This record gives sequence, structure tokens and C-alpha cells, in this order.
Amino acid sequence: MQELDNLVKSLEKNIRISLEKITNLQKLNFELESELNLLKKKDLEKSNLIDLCEEKYKSLKIANTILGSDNGTKDTKLEINSLIREIDYCISQLTE
Repeated sequence: MQELDNLVKSLEKNIRISLEKITNLQKLNFELESELNLLKKKDLEKSNLIDLCEEKYKSLKIANTILGSDNGTKDTKLEINSLIREIDYCISQLTE
């Protein structure tokens, strides 16, 4: 009988320890998920900032070419042609 009591006490102790570990792991998991969400948000903000800077760079490059620089004239012509195509497409959509 004594052995059974010892076995039950040992089992209860192991269960209590396991429950504490589970609780601690759940807390850690929650903290890590919160940190992950924060980092994802920061990553998205930085990605949007990079996209904005790339657009500004592209616009500055086109403006520089229009002002007389010989660098990037091909890119500028391609961009202007692309914009013209978009405008033509918009006009055709409006007339339909």
C-alpha cells in the first residue's frame, strides 16, 4: 500500500511539473507570437518605404533625363511610352 501511495505522489508531482512547463511554454509562445507580429509589421513598413524610395528614384532619374542628362534616356523613353499606353487604355475604357 505504501508503494502505491508513493507511486501516486510521484505521479502527482510529475503532473504538476508538466503543467507548470506547459504554462511556461504557453506564455513563451504568446510572447514569441507577439514579437513575430511586431517584426512582421516593421518589415511591411520598411518594405513600403523601400518601394516608395524606388519610385522616387525612378521619378528623379526620369526628371534628370528630361532636364538634359544623357544617362538613362532609353529608360525615360520606355517609361513615357508605358505611360502613354496606360493613358490610351484608360481613354478606351472610358469611351466604351
